[in-house]
Amino acid sequence: MFLSNKNSVRTDGVGDLYRCAEKLAKGNIDMGMDFYQMAKNKLGKMVSVGLTRKNAEENSKFWAEMVLDEYMRLKWVV
Repeated sequence: MFLSNKNSVRTDGVGDLYRCAEKLAKGNIDMGMDFYQMAKNKLGKMVSVGLTRKNAEENSKFWAEMVLDEYMRLKWVV
C-alpha cells in the first residue's frame, strides 16, 4: 500500500528523499544533502543511491532525478 502509515519512521524517510530531490533540483545542495542524510539514517540500506556532496555539486539535476527515482521505488515498498 502507498505510504500506509503517516507516523512511520520509514515513511518519513521516504518523504525526506522527495524533499532531497526537490532541493537538489532547485540547486540548494546543502539542504538537499541534509534531507538525504536524514533519509539514509531512517531507511538505512534500503536507499541504494550513492549520492555524495561532490557528486551533487557537479551535477545536481542528474542526482535529483536519481533520488526521485529512488523515492518512486520506495514509496510502494514502505
